[in-house]
Amino acid sequence: MKIKHSFKHSWLLLLGVLCSLQAAAFDFGYTNGQCLRSANFRIGTDTIQGMAIRIPQEKLQLLKGSTISGIQFATGSIRTTNKQVQLFIATQLGGEALRAQDGTIAKSNTWTDVTLDNPYTITGDETELYIGFTAVIATSYQLLTSDQTADLKECCYVYNNGDWQDTYGMGLGGVNVRAVISDAPSYTDVLVKPLALSGYYRSQNDYPVMGRVLNIGPNPIHSLTISSGVTGSEYRQTVYDNLNIATGEVFTAQLDIRSNEGDKWMQVDIAVDASAAADGTAETEKSDNSTSAPVFFYPENMERSIFVENFTGQDCSNCPEGHDNLHAIIDTISHSHVLVSHHIGYQPDQFTMADQYNYLFFYGGYNTYAPAIMINRTAQSTMSCPVFNTNKTDIASMIDYVADKQPYVSLALQSKYNADTRQLDVKLQIYPHRDMPTEQTVFNVYLLQDSLRAYQSMGGTQYVHNGVFRGTLTGNAWGFLPAFEAGKTIEWETSLTLPESIRSDYWTEGSNPTYGSTDIPVVEKDMRIVAFVGAYSETDFNAHQVYNCTEVRLGESYAQAGISTGISDVTADTPWEPSFSISADGTLSLDAAEGRCEVFDLQGRCLGSRLPATGICVVKVTDKNGKTFVRKINPKNIK
Repeated sequence: MKIKHSFKHSWLLLLGVLCSLQAAAFDFGYTNGQCLRSANFRIGTDTIQGMAIRIPQEKLQLLKGSTISGIQFATGSIRTTNKQVQLFIATQLGGEALRAQDGTIAKSNTWTDVTLDNPYTITGDETELYIGFTAVIATSYQLLTSDQTADLKECCYVYNNGDWQDTYGMGLGGVNVRAVISDAPSYTDVLVKPLALSGYYRSQNDYPVMGRVLNIGPNPIHSLTISSGVTGSEYRQTVYDNLNIATGEVFTAQLDIRSNEGDKWMQVDIAVDASAAADGTAETEKSDNSTSAPVFFYPENMERSIFVENFTGQDCSNCPEGHDNLHAIIDTISHSHVLVSHHIGYQPDQFTMADQYNYLFFYGGYNTYAPAIMINRTAQSTMSCPVFNTNKTDIASMIDYVADKQPYVSLALQSKYNADTRQLDVKLQIYPHRDMPTEQTVFNVYLLQDSLRAYQSMGGTQYVHNGVFRGTLTGNAWGFLPAFEAGKTIEWETSLTLPESIRSDYWTEGSNPTYGSTDIPVVEKDMRIVAFVGAYSETDFNAHQVYNCTEVRLGESYAQAGISTGISDVTADTPWEPSFSISADGTLSLDAAEGRCEVFDLQGRCLGSRLPATGICVVKVTDKNGKTFVRKINPKNIK
């Protein structure tokens, strides 16, 4: 009995080993399998839509002798011709198919599994294989789907107006196509997804970077070793145990980065040893186990401000509520910001200027409306244009979204004003920390006015209008297009005589006598000058992202901290920094010998000498000789 038992045990052990080495079946693809309605999309204007995956030669060597017995796919709609797609296996996209077969869509946003009538056996001699589908669908439907995780290079493709295009850089992640592999040998294989490091990083600060590892082999993964580091910094190695990453699943690890200022590279390497795989098979194909990406670190004291544009109108009955919603968010955020009010989007009123009608372009040709908001002239992927309504949640979400975008430049804005002659001299200096992301980058300078008391529907005749656009100092609605070059300061100057009043270009005496005068007096203390830098396109309303902005009051100057190495004369009028303290009741106080102190919010409203409870504010100190010191501060940082 003992001998027989030993023989039986050995036979079972041997059988288990043979089974582990025997052919298996699995689904090869680059998606995690997610196919949500929110991830549906279409590419181009053609009624022919399609997507495909690529199996490179390195993977085909692993799969030599295996059979592609089926194709799995998911679509965002069933409204193709006869609810069908045309499946294919080919050695090149657009070339003659090795296998072609129609497949009927089972249900939208659900995986459809089609068994091939004529399976394809991988010879190992192929340079690459493409597996995918095309279909004909009306332009009103979104056929394609993806998992919307991190993009992959040379792995996923979409049919774009007659040509196949790599999806890398589109933000789609893995397209929802998989090849069903039968008779596959047992092996271990992972892929590290490319890094997305286009965010806003400042030197000497810690930032979390997500490293994503995709299991594209048939074996589950139980352990990973991830090494990562930034040029010139410590290279870290971390072992992640007790995992169970199945085929098609993604493992995400937080890889913290920190560096000094400048252009850097981040490198990530993945290792899977034999003990990490389910059957002890070590990974042999490691061509996709490393990735690197450039990353830029701005100065540690880098300063950026967010450009907020409000579309409004005096006859807009919903606008007061929209204004309240906007201020409920922007008055409490920690991010510095500049607010501009455009009296367009509803109908002209006594504050509407000719230049502003150019900005209806940002509505994207859709119906204009007010109240509405635009933040850094940026649209998220789910938005058709950069203008959106004044929902508090949407405003907060967009601020968080743009705050992670790079500022590229620092600005210094200097203004000198002679009250006797009303001459205003303005000088703008722009310091690009790195090359601009687009060839067309512009700057513009606005004149704004606060504390305008005038009629407002649902607000009365003494409603306070702030941040009102009074015109451009450049004389151009879109600004100027200089040649930006990293490390080289751009300077622009202008001089003008400030008018005593400004008249709307669309308002006449008989327009609405309830509103009052058509000539709006220019009050020096209520005027602001705003400068900003951003992208520009004549045709694409979604290609005008603002990178950075700043503002000063009339006769004052301000230089963002990040420009200190490129600007020498802007802060010459205010070389001293007064000491101040906060009393128990929250009042900001100064040494009496130093001068008078005033506190303003970022909309230019004077708060006396008391700091707000939250949010950035502007402190203005006038010394006994008449010189001024202006600084944006966060009360939370004063001890």
